[in-house]
Amino acid sequence: MAADISSSTGQTLETDPGGNTPIATPTLVVPALQTLAPSALEQLSPTPLPSPTIIPLSPSFDSLPVQSNLNILPDPSGYFATTQAEATYLARELGFNSLHSHPSNMCGPLAISILMEAGLVPAYTELRDFWLINPRVDENILYRTFPIETHDRYHFKSPVSQFDWNAFPLLPGDFVYLYAGKWGTFEHALTVTRLDEQNRPYTVTNINTAKGYIVEETLLYDPDDPTAGFFGYVTNPDNNEFGLTGTGGFGVWRPKGFSYLPDRTYDSLITALNLITSQMGGHWNILIREIGGDLIYAQNANERVHPASTIKVPIAMLFFESLEQNNITQLRDYIARKGVDGRTFEQLLRAMLVDSEEAATKSLYQWAHININIPYTLKSWGAPETTLNPRRSNVLDLAELYEALYAGNYLSPEARQIILDLMQEYTPNDELRLGHLRAYNPELKVYNKRGSITEEWMVVADTALVETRTGEAYLILIFGTQGQRHEKQVIYETLDAAIAAMTAPIAHSLFPYAKPTPTPP
Repeated sequence: MAADISSSTGQTLETDPGGNTPIATPTLVVPALQTLAPSALEQLSPTPLPSPTIIPLSPSFDSLPVQSNLNILPDPSGYFATTQAEATYLARELGFNSLHSHPSNMCGPLAISILMEAGLVPAYTELRDFWLINPRVDENILYRTFPIETHDRYHFKSPVSQFDWNAFPLLPGDFVYLYAGKWGTFEHALTVTRLDEQNRPYTVTNINTAKGYIVEETLLYDPDDPTAGFFGYVTNPDNNEFGLTGTGGFGVWRPKGFSYLPDRTYDSLITALNLITSQMGGHWNILIREIGGDLIYAQNANERVHPASTIKVPIAMLFFESLEQNNITQLRDYIARKGVDGRTFEQLLRAMLVDSEEAATKSLYQWAHININIPYTLKSWGAPETTLNPRRSNVLDLAELYEALYAGNYLSPEARQIILDLMQEYTPNDELRLGHLRAYNPELKVYNKRGSITEEWMVVADTALVETRTGEAYLILIFGTQGQRHEKQVIYETLDAAIAAMTAPIAHSLFPYAKPTPTPP
């Protein structure tokens, strides 16, 4: 159970358990919730409410999908912890707050970890994002993790102990957030893991007991007994000294049946990349996926990083968008004749994308900045976490932009081809990093942009659109940094060598080279 103690206004009052300020947390003694005797809770006499008020968080969904293709999630018993020492070890294994991860506030990361294992949220979901999650202020995190394409969203104002669960039963895979309400003292997130023979839902969550914090399976509610289970206990006023929640209603994020479970075809690639990143050290942000297809591999994909020179591809896209917004056609002719700062736009584009020159990048960025709303454009292109001043992005955003470029979604065919031609133009440095892919399969078309920073920040990156002879295309984005406090810190050359080492398993898994059969004379 999270110790995210909240006031009646919903303000989070808890401090970091790894810091110097003690946590203001109630002691909640919960003996085997699913078997509590009714006499222990007989003081609670909820007033029956009319049919629940259902407020879809997304206006496009106004039905109640009470059927699910999930009867039970993968066995969550690996999360069980019967002592606080075991729960502390589990929290640190999840690593949502580095070495300070603590079982008192692990409810959000634990719930998301269970959903990740079930393939109901992406494997690159950041557990830290759900540490002390608060839907009032963290709406972007929830929309990113539970997009409307894969999840329905609902908000209910009724206390969980007085809700009509026959009208809207919880289902396996539901992510549930309990609001404290006026008299509540903490808020809690959980995932529904299974239904029993009576269709009563269970969860596996962190609970504060007489033995300290543990993690166990517990019944959530019995629709025929409002005093039963977790919901009955934590809304009982008699337990005020131990902590109350769920009296302010609850939210539900419900999967539509979409699965992020990876194709087992890529198991060897995933194992190899995990081995390289762990053995070489440093900190990694990686995304590999087929364009228009499945996610293949991801690591820390939501985390914003300095994109170094890889951001110059989006800047080129924004430059052409600014021309097209001004109704400029015949782009090749225009950029060959027109320009700024003493050079043609053609020269500036080549200097930026091929030579990675910062002066040319500044000129093109300023031209785009004057002519279009860059933040609005990036957001409309599916890159809300990307900024150019300062330069920040994540591999998810960059993947959206690169795929849009390749697919020709926002730019004219002429603008798209100009950028791709420059990304494919050969320089000696193209033999480095992801350039090693060509050695494994010379038939590949590789459109790439590298990036490096060695002062103040350390970033070693390569991004590529890779097209096969048969027309399949893949996105590969790899960013390595020096390493965080709890990680093995490395030097520039090690990061550079690690990216090169990754090309072997990538090539063998995605781009095996078969010599074409000679044409008979």
